[in-house]
Formats: sequence, structure tokens, C-alpha cells
Amino acid sequence: LKEMFFIKKLAKKADAIISFDKLGASYFKKDCNKIFIFENAVPDWLPRKYKNNVSKIKRKKNILFVLSGNTSPNKNAAKNFIKYIYPHLKKNYLKSNKINQIRVIGAKSQLTQRIEKLKFNKIKCLGWVKDISKEFCDNKLFIVANDNLMYTRTRIAHSFSCGMPVLTHVSNTIHDKPLKKNYNIIVAKNFKEFNKQIDNVFNNKIDLLKISKNARNTYLKEYNIQVMLQKTYKAIINL
Repeated sequence: LKEMFFIKKLAKKADAIISFDKLGASYFKKDCNKIFIFENAVPDWLPRKYKNNVSKIKRKKNILFVLSGNTSPNKNAAKNFIKYIYPHLKKNYLKSNKINQIRVIGAKSQLTQRIEKLKFNKIKCLGWVKDISKEFCDNKLFIVANDNLMYTRTRIAHSFSCGMPVLTHVSNTIHDKPLKKNYNIIVAKNFKEFNKQIDNVFNNKIDLLKISKNARNTYLKEYNIQVMLQKTYKAIINL
């Protein structure tokens, strides 16, 4: 609260506010006449060897799941994975060669320890990895399993830079306007549909190359940090 009070005082003296959080910016509408809201932006993690062509990437039959710390979105995602996704995967893919691994990325935490305790030999908890771009290029599907209402998920923007096909709950797309169902991302309205979409991916019923190319193009237009810097600079010099 003290921090918010301090920022509001600064906002009253500012010519403009630049924000990457639409909800956060809304708190200052009465304090500043000009508020510029931009999408979240991330560096380009696509390795140069692919020369901006994601169709050259050879992906393994793996699911990628990221849990980076004991934050609320990660707690929510872990809960949903354990309650809804893990039982479906174990029941349907235990003896199947359609999915090789469920690769869990994230430094050791209470959440990763809970995942490790699940009795399913296809789950591989890798801990912290030095180069996550390799995981975004090596694996077939990235699942973002939280269903609490979110604005831009940075991990989705990062995965888009590598053309990584993403499956997420609809809550992550409501405010993040560049995310378009069946164009650059796979979306489920509930976890019954979420599991069905996993089946569709690993039964080759979804055009993942189309999703991958569109995800990469969306990154270049909407989430690329260089593009965002240019937009921010233009906003500042035109005040």
C-alpha cells in the first residue's frame, strides 16, 4: 500500500505513464492524463542455427511443463496437473509410445517435490536448466496449466519465440489479445477439454506446424523486445 501511494504521487507529476500491465495502469487513470499500455516483451530465444525458420525444428514426443517457484500461478498449475492432467496421462499413456516423457522444468521446490512423488515413470523432473530454449525447441507440446485469470504469461511469450506449440486454459487468453485459439495457440475451456487436446496433439489431429509458425510470427510482431523498445521510444518522443 505504501508503494502504491508513492507511485500515485509520482504519477500526478508525470507527463505520461508507460505500463506493461493493463490492470496496474488502471489504478492511475485519475492521476495521469496519458497512459501507454504495451504487451509484455521478451528476448528472442530461437537459436540462430534455425535461421528464423521453425519448420526446421525436429521435436521429440515429449510434454514440457514449467514450475518456476512457489508463486500463485505455479501453485495453481501444479494443483491442476496433479488433479486433472496426471491421472489422464497415466491412464492413457503408461504403456503407449505416443508420449515419451513429461519433462518438468524448475528449481527444486515444494511444487516440484509433489510432482516427483507421483508414480509415473514418464515424468522427469529436471530441476533448473541452464538453457531453456533447448527445451522449447526439443519438445512437442508445452502445457500452461493454471486456470486463474492472468494477463500476459511471460513463459508463453518466451515459448512463442521458439515457435513452441502451447496448450493452455482459456483464462490465460482473455486479456492477452495476441493469443488466438487454433491460430497460434491451443486453448481449452476446462480440463476435460485440456486432456482431449493433449490426445489430439499426440494423435496428430492438430496441425502443429501451423501453430508453431504462427506463434513465431506473433512473437516477432507482438512480444519481441526490440519491437517493444521502438514502440516505447516513439511514445516517449511524441509526448
